[in-house]
Amino acid sequence: MESGEDGNDGVGSERLTELIEAFRAFVGAQLVGVCDATGNHLATAVADTDGADTHGDATLRAAAARAAQQALCAKDPAADSEPGDAMTVTRASTGHTLAATAICGGQGPSGAVCIAVPADLAAQPPRVESMVDMLRRVLALACSSDTPRTVQRRHLDELVTSLASKLMPVRRETLATATADTLAQLQEFFGVDTVFLRRNDHDRGISALIDEYPRREDVPDPDPLGEVAFEANSVFAATRDLQAPFVHRPPTSDDSYQRRVQAASGIDEVSVAMAPLLSERTEGVLGLVRFGDRPWSEDETSALQAIASLLTQLWGRVAAEDQLHHQAWYDQLTCLRNRHALFAELDRRRAETTGPLGVAFLDLDDHKDVNDVLGHQVGDELLRTVAARLRTTSRHGDFPARFGGDEFVVLLDGPVDEMGAYAATERLVGVVSQPMTIAGHELQRTVSAGVVVASDPATSADELLGQADAALYRAKALGHNQVVVFDESLQAAARERFSTEVLLRRAISEEQLELHYQPEVDLHTGKLLAVEALVRWRHPTQGLLGADTFVQVAERTGMILDLGEWVLEAAARQATEWVRRRPELDFATRINVSPLQLRNRGLATAVASAVTDRPLQHRLTLEITEHAVMQDVDQARTLLGEVRDLGVGIALDDFGTGYSSLAQLKHLPLDHLKVDRAFVAGLGNECRDRLVLEAISRLAAAFDLELIAEGVEAPAHVDHLLAIGCHRAQGYLLSYPLPPDELERVLLAGGLDMGRIHGNGAQASQPDEDATMSRQAAAPSLPGSLSSGQQRG
Repeated sequence: MESGEDGNDGVGSERLTELIEAFRAFVGAQLVGVCDATGNHLATAVADTDGADTHGDATLRAAAARAAQQALCAKDPAADSEPGDAMTVTRASTGHTLAATAICGGQGPSGAVCIAVPADLAAQPPRVESMVDMLRRVLALACSSDTPRTVQRRHLDELVTSLASKLMPVRRETLATATADTLAQLQEFFGVDTVFLRRNDHDRGISALIDEYPRREDVPDPDPLGEVAFEANSVFAATRDLQAPFVHRPPTSDDSYQRRVQAASGIDEVSVAMAPLLSERTEGVLGLVRFGDRPWSEDETSALQAIASLLTQLWGRVAAEDQLHHQAWYDQLTCLRNRHALFAELDRRRAETTGPLGVAFLDLDDHKDVNDVLGHQVGDELLRTVAARLRTTSRHGDFPARFGGDEFVVLLDGPVDEMGAYAATERLVGVVSQPMTIAGHELQRTVSAGVVVASDPATSADELLGQADAALYRAKALGHNQVVVFDESLQAAARERFSTEVLLRRAISEEQLELHYQPEVDLHTGKLLAVEALVRWRHPTQGLLGADTFVQVAERTGMILDLGEWVLEAAARQATEWVRRRPELDFATRINVSPLQLRNRGLATAVASAVTDRPLQHRLTLEITEHAVMQDVDQARTLLGEVRDLGVGIALDDFGTGYSSLAQLKHLPLDHLKVDRAFVAGLGNECRDRLVLEAISRLAAAFDLELIAEGVEAPAHVDHLLAIGCHRAQGYLLSYPLPPDELERVLLAGGLDMGRIHGNGAQASQPDEDATMSRQAAAPSLPGSLSSGQQRG
């Protein structure tokens, strides 16, 4: 094959390269190469590898050149067979499969083509053969010499080339039109009465009519040609696994097939030529129908197969695009629209809607309890059921989406006022909270919802969802199955949270955070056993803030991960300084871990980084809440095991509030149990609290765990704890959380004077300077850990 100037007698090298590159991209091949009749290279198109494997590209090019030359040798110039009959298939050292065939002129081969395909396509030989034959036809037309060819073959090659150029740029939005135009072009070219396209549904065992041209005017209902079982007759049976073009003419055609066609169209006899749509299996057929009889040449059926291959490639590409689109815009678990789609739709409605816009934010109450007790499979199925109810209950024009976790958002239809938005949301809450049966379990979950109605088009999507979220959390505070509409009182709270988020990000990066340490002592001797690191924020305008003012914001925005890493590193650095300055003191530094940190696989890496090259073996302990562990016991067990292997202790915090079972407890790598302050507070007043603590004490002893009490605030607490066998404790009776410089006197003494505490009930250690600020930062009502809602004593 020769590469000449553009025109009917040849094709320029640049045009040839563009042509085969477009073809390579269309069929998904790794390489397409062309040589002339003497084996000389003309053009090659290779998939872009960003320069990652230059040697591999060169190896593949050389292998393709050899394959093309072998195809030339395999073709008998005197033979009049199809070029595809002489196709050679080899395997390159790169792992690709090479398929090559000659391009025929009038007196023999005028060149050869070679296609390199990856392993997944190589496993489909019919598809590879169709690719090679399709390219052969395209190039035979584009690069033909002056050698005369039959008019029919030239016209067939022109048809395939024309359709290939039209179908290459088609996407999902133009697929239907392009398919209809293709059928119309085939009907005109072949001079047939009907062209049809059918898809196989192998699961249902049927062949379904997708499109036809021209479309019948009076179609019976049901349509005898609409959905037809493969077993209906021999013609449809052949379409199930058809691998090559298939012809039926009246003298030999199945009578039952002819009767079905007659019932659908009124035509007594038809002649049919079909070509399979081949992928991993036969996806369907492309067919030509002539009323009465008509002969079909091998050239015609071969061209029909090439066109069917074009359609198969097109469908495959569109299906891949559909899959990527679904992954980008839909939630994979529930098949509702995802957060990305939600924001896009919200922006669209803000731009196009003239009246107030309503947004409902729904959250399943205590969904994690379902995961903890019944498992994540039941929890996921519950989410799918809720999504299905939202989908079927939402009105036309509503836009339900999964925001994440157990949270859903519904954009309400049309301009809406507060009363209408409230009523629509209350209806959704009522439907979602109805009883359901999942995996044999009768479940009924309550739902909280926040609603915002925005009339200001300048309100951003983030602000709208933030306002709905603020109303949601007010609803959760009021109880279950509550709906709250956002108002000005919540607006101020939302602004405060937003301001806190912005300033907290700056505080983490600009070292505005500091750690205070609350001593844990032996109640018999007062010896210092540990200190708990509690984060504080020295706010630029509000002074020293306890964790309760910002940890919830950090958890909801994900900043808790950055905050947690900062606390871990700062506490490890301080503990190292204490070890070097006071090696005689053997006490641990305890660091709180949030639920989000525990779910993050990076925790073990962060701990390893904090203890590496530091003398902290058995000097650090991570405190995790029982609630956090119960969210995913298996992952917690694995992660905590990795941390413990680093020589870091593990304490289970707030024990008695998280519903853990003894079977789960005995498999966790624990060193300490910290009993929740709620049980300590009732000592001396509530007999039941003492009984609970006695049971926990015996449980800790049975599992060989140290028991620690928090929230000790009265001398009577000390007496009762010692009586039940608990001698480790912390609390405001013993000491407030102290900054490192104020903790020095406790370190100098090696602990606290328990005699003075028993004698007068005063705090053993209080802040000396700026007592008001320190008390505000560490008052009993303030949580001081990284887990919001935990109170420290």
